Amino acid sequence: MGGGKTGQFDRIYYNEGTGEVVLVECKGGSAGLGQRNLGKVAEDDNKIQVAQQGTEQYRDDLLSKIPEKSDLSNKIKEALLDENLNYILFKQKLKDDGSLGDLLIKNFE
Repeated sequence: MGGGKTGQFDRIYYNEGTGEVVLVECKGGSAGLGQRNLGKVAEDDNKIQVAQQGTEQYRDDLLSKIPEKSDLSNKIKEALLDENLNYILFKQKLKDDGSLGDLLIKNFE
């Protein structure tokens, strides 16, 4: 599940046996974490609320874009209720010679 497009998680995995859902963000080379504009802080304010990739606000904004009552939406909601949802980062930098560096796998808090 998941296609790695802007405004979507790079990958979404579901374990049928455990009900666990894993939301994955992938970064390569020198790419840093992205951000999303969440809208105005208040109706009469011009300040825009921004969320960084990996935060609960960013995750929840992307989750709100998944069609309601879809199979995927239902699985994610159930995993959230059961505290069986993980949001993780895969990041692999390049070495100076252009070869692949170490792979970092990190749970977002």
